[in-house]
Amino acid sequence: MRRGPLPPSPELRNLLVDIHWSYWQTIDTVSAYQLIEAGFSDDQAGRVVQSFRAFVE
Repeated sequence: MRRGPLPPSPELRNLLVDIHWSYWQTIDTVSAYQLIEAGFSDDQAGRVVQSFRAFVE
């Protein structure tokens, strides 16, 4: 196993930067959002339960 720092490598540095930015998450704290509708559907809940039941069986 190698000990100590790696030699300078622009390709490796660019790869590490790309990997870092691929996991970056932007959280919007400026825009105002408003909930338009919230509800519950007995029909949809029943379909979910039935499909899960069929999956388990």
